[in-house]
Amino acid sequence: MPVQIVRINEDQLGEQERNALDILVNLDVATLNQLKELMELSHPGEVGPQTLASFIALCGEERIDLSDAGVNAFKEAHGLGNRGPLQGVAARHCRGWSGGGRRSGRCS
Repeated sequence: MPVQIVRINEDQLGEQERNALDILVNLDVATLNQLKELMELSHPGEVGPQTLASFIALCGEERIDLSDAGVNAFKEAHGLGNRGPLQGVAARHCRGWSGGGRRSGRCS
């Protein structure tokens, strides 16, 4: 079962919110649930406004730049297919990124 987006209007998201949502929805459900447990959030398998806001805050604490420029820089630095339609897109091919910190995640 894929990660579910609930109560988020994707058309109203800013750049960092859009990139954060791309990361979260491309996680497998088990990894999302581990991340939500770390952030002390409920509703396994779902990404809602609180999950999105908490993830953005966590990325800020970890100094992970969720701007388009930050996504591009990360992908370039890690050789993660940053050309053509994938340029600046946080997507599945980034799975397994550990961010160099204690948390497991992705650039997507």
